[in-house]
Amino acid sequence: MAALSFLMDRLGRIPRPGLLALGAFLIVLLGLIDFYTGVEISFAVFYLIPVSLLAWFAGRGAGLAATACSALTWLIANRLAGETASNPLVPIWNMSTRAVFFGVVGLLLSNLHALLDLERRKARTDDLTGLANTRAFYEAAEMELRRTRRYKRPFTIAYMDIDDFKGINDSGGHLAGDAVLRIIATALRSGVRGTDSVARL
Repeated sequence: MAALSFLMDRLGRIPRPGLLALGAFLIVLLGLIDFYTGVEISFAVFYLIPVSLLAWFAGRGAGLAATACSALTWLIANRLAGETASNPLVPIWNMSTRAVFFGVVGLLLSNLHALLDLERRKARTDDLTGLANTRAFYEAAEMELRRTRRYKRPFTIAYMDIDDFKGINDSGGHLAGDAVLRIIATALRSGVRGTDSVARL
């Protein structure tokens, strides 16, 4: 499990062009293996590796492109290896069914990855203001504490409280209070550096 986590972390750090090149290399490699092993042994399932890799790390479009390239590579490798069919449409049908299968897997993985990213962001973001939430604040504070211990440099924490905020909610209602919180959040965000953190506790 640790090895898989390490691999996923490493793959996640590869820039998009590098991922596309890696995916193309794997598809070509699988096509060559498919060709040299002949038509009796099917390697079709292994094309899911580049499709999954690109769908997960590079997005839906890259996953669909890998799907089309994988299905076409499979067809070409088998034809060059001497595959024959009773009807010329049989290889096209087989390629199409593989493309649909690869495409479904790619779409599912890209959608799952997008949903996981969304949930990860929501778990660290205050819904009302869009600022970091308490969990994200404590994570950032812990990181800053480690950094200040390592580099022996101070850091600053500023805590704000809105005076008479209950009065705003009582007189204008919760919608007015929410609007005030959003205005304050926008002002705070625009008034700090990109390296600073603003959170709502």
